[in-house]
Amino acid sequence: MNTNHDQVEDLLNQALEFKAEQRAAFLAGACGADKFLREKVETLLKAHGEADGFLSEAPTALNAPLSE
Repeated sequence: MNTNHDQVEDLLNQALEFKAEQRAAFLAGACGADKFLREKVETLLKAHGEADGFLSEAPTALNAPLSE
């Protein structure tokens, strides 16, 4: 378990460049036998997908002019 944050972040960013159906093949090659690394990246990919569209529009209160 010598996985570091930078390595996970790099793999996450690279994986996001692939279409969802291509990511498994990319991760298989990039992570090799390191199951812990692959699980970390897959968990972050899942969270990224679930957060997609979160606050895609600014809340209306932020669009209202500030009163003096």
